[in-house]
Amino acid sequence: MARGLYKVIACPSCRWLQVTTAEKTTTCRRCGRQIDLTRVRPLAVARTAGEAREKLLRAKARALRGRAAF
Repeated sequence: MARGLYKVIACPSCRWLQVTTAEKTTTCRRCGRQIDLTRVRPLAVARTAGEAREKLLRAKARALRGRAAF
């Protein structure tokens, strides 16, 4: 991946969705687990922070729709 891209990722431990610009590792803001970005596939990639936020919100909405099955 090119430097400076925003990546929407899900924590492998708690499934919390977040945005990062890190290249190799980052820390989950919810559970504190260290996430190896070479093993986690991004859900979306964006060039700007605004675009990344929109993609994060869409991914969270999709995740909520998936849980709301009755």
